[in-house]
Amino acid sequence: MANDIRERYPIAPMPDPETLKRDGMAALRRGDRAAGVELLKRAIAGGAGTAGAFTALGAALIQGGDFTEAESAFRSAVDIDPNRAAAHRGLGIALLRQNDLSGAFGCCARAVELEPDSAANQYWAAACLLNLGRIEDSVPFLRKAVNLDPAHRRAHANLIWAMEYDAASTLEEQQSERRLWCERHAKKFLADRSRHANDRDPNRRLRVGYVSADFHAHSAALAFGPLILRHDAAEFEMFCYSSSSVQDAVGDALRAASEHWFSAVGVSDEALAARIRADGIDILVDLSGYTKGNRLLVFARKPAPIQATGWGHATGTGMPTMDYFFADTVLAPKEVRHLFVEEIVDLPCCVCYEPFGAMPPESALPALGKDPFTFGSLNRAEKLTQPTVALWARILRAMPGSRLLLKGARLENPAMRAHVAQLFENSGIDARRLLILGKTSQYEHQQALRQVDLCLDPFPAAGGITTVETLLMGVPVVTLSGRTPASRVSAAVLAAAGMTEWIARDEAEYVQIALEMADDTSHLARLRSELRQRALSSPICDTKQYVKNVEAAYRKMWRRYCGAA
Repeated sequence: MANDIRERYPIAPMPDPETLKRDGMAALRRGDRAAGVELLKRAIAGGAGTAGAFTALGAALIQGGDFTEAESAFRSAVDIDPNRAAAHRGLGIALLRQNDLSGAFGCCARAVELEPDSAANQYWAAACLLNLGRIEDSVPFLRKAVNLDPAHRRAHANLIWAMEYDAASTLEEQQSERRLWCERHAKKFLADRSRHANDRDPNRRLRVGYVSADFHAHSAALAFGPLILRHDAAEFEMFCYSSSSVQDAVGDALRAASEHWFSAVGVSDEALAARIRADGIDILVDLSGYTKGNRLLVFARKPAPIQATGWGHATGTGMPTMDYFFADTVLAPKEVRHLFVEEIVDLPCCVCYEPFGAMPPESALPALGKDPFTFGSLNRAEKLTQPTVALWARILRAMPGSRLLLKGARLENPAMRAHVAQLFENSGIDARRLLILGKTSQYEHQQALRQVDLCLDPFPAAGGITTVETLLMGVPVVTLSGRTPASRVSAAVLAAAGMTEWIARDEAEYVQIALEMADDTSHLARLRSELRQRALSSPICDTKQYVKNVEAAYRKMWRRYCGAA
């Protein structure tokens, strides 16, 4: 009887591990990640745990956000085949996602050693360096990645961004790289542009669209936030296209102030451009430049008749479809404007500022108490370039009893802290003279300035909103005005606030200004009680008038487009 049942209802044999592995690989190739992961796990459990299987499984787990399990898979692959570059790279990515920055770079550097002609290996080694704050060191890796794979759009964008942190990079070189990016990645979309059906009434209410990945608690949002919060709703209808999945109070405030809000997370550039065109946007504004999450390929498709860039990362785009660049005469002096493809529109300052919450009260000058004289910088740790550290070390050596406070979110990471400490040690400054602080709330971040007597600005990537907030806390900022827009933002802020005496033209003058100010504590004490009001009275913080200036520029652009200028 049992044999009869088996004959009538045969049991299919279990697939062997090799078949499971082949099926798993096939599932991954066709985009079925869940099936691929399950089949590969069964194959490995059955004994088909080759280096290739573990590597494929690790890559699929990373796509699903399972970084700890991915790390385990890649470690198994490396144990089986220590010379498999893809396994080392995958392990580096898994560690990077878990914030093990030093371990991540070691793995990716090993992948580069094994396969130096892999653009992916070069790119991920650079990504580790970027996260470690070693931006200058990332440039050669990014450049090689781009040379190996000219179609690698993200590597090319990161190269453009990283060049702004490289003191050896000139404005001419940066602009040339932007134009090359557009030639390689954006030009193919130019032919897709069609005529716009927008009503060419020069006086009608205009539809303005803002595109950003930073509609949340981010320094960029502090720079462009007033444009949304204070816009003239009778003259301008506001549309925000957000590529950020972060939800917080800042984003909620911006969303509440705009008439239309569209989440572009997961939306393709083509679909977003179509949405913008369908919304009938008259003026479309980029707020990201080449920073993470930018949608420059949307602007390449020219979905709006007028397109502009500014505020979020105001350095220009090199894109022929970008009509205007909001800046000022300090950020973009007259003698370099021929290098920009955009027409530059001058504002009172390249940034404006309005806090989203209360700021801490100013304090007395710390140097008048028991603490040693304290220099400080609350800029992003990535801006602590080797030339910056070397220059600050000259100042610290000239004031043996002084110390330096550094604070930033990335400094929470032990590897980043160790890297920064080593930079100063290499410049002859004992790390014990550094007070390194990590991530806190925004209020506590600003409150840290109550411990600082005088702030030093980094270069060639200067501060921006950080400089404004430092002044509002009563602390002066010494800056070095460089040759590129990124190096001149603090100079633009100080000029707009009428504080040009703290802008140095070269390194020697920078050191001189810092030491002379540090030597005059009575003057610093007076400034402590004056700077907040001086900054609030400047064009930077007069956001009501600032927004009027911007909207007047919008109207002028539109009238010119309509032929009524």
